[in-house]
Amino acid sequence: MYRGYIILIVGFFLLFAGLSINLMYVDNPTSAHVPFADEKTVLSSTEIEPDSTIETNLKVTGTQVFWKNLAYIVIHFSPSNVMVQGTLKDPNGVTVMRNESDRPFVAYFRPNNPGNYTLLVSNLGNVSVTADITFGRNPLLNVIAGYSLEIGIILVIVAAVMILRKKLRTNKQNVPR
Repeated sequence: MYRGYIILIVGFFLLFAGLSINLMYVDNPTSAHVPFADEKTVLSSTEIEPDSTIETNLKVTGTQVFWKNLAYIVIHFSPSNVMVQGTLKDPNGVTVMRNESDRPFVAYFRPNNPGNYTLLVSNLGNVSVTADITFGRNPLLNVIAGYSLEIGIILVIVAAVMILRKKLRTNKQNVPR
C-alpha cells in the first residue's frame, strides 16, 4: 500500500479519536456552566501537627455527565516518610474517598452532588508535616484530545499533498508527446 494512503488513514484515525474524546470526555471551556467554582484550590505550606487533622472545603457548583467531571486532589507533604490520611466527604457527609499513604498521593473522584465537599487531612505520624493540597479537574484528557486533533490534521494535510503529488507525477508521465 502506498505510504500516502497509510498516513491518510492514520491521520483520519487520530482526528476521529481526538473528536471522540472531545465530545465524550472534555468539558467545553467556553460554556457558562462550570462544574468547579475553583479550578484549583491550593492550601500551601499548611503545618499539620502529629495526631491532628486539618479541614478544608472544596466547592463544587454543579455536576454534569459523570465522565466529564472527574476531579483530582493532590496531597503533597514533607517529610514523606510520615503516614498521612486524606478523607473526602460529600455535602451529605458520605465518605467519597479515603487514602492513606506515607508518600504524596493523587486521588480521583467523581462529584455527584453539587455543594461543599469536606477534605480532612490527618497526620498519623509522630512528627509535624507541611502539606500542599491542590484540587481541580483532570487536564489529561484535554491534552490528549488536543494533540490527537492537531497531529491528525497535520497528517491528513501531509498525506493529501503526497497523494496529489503522486497523481500529478503519474498523469504527467502518461501524457502522450
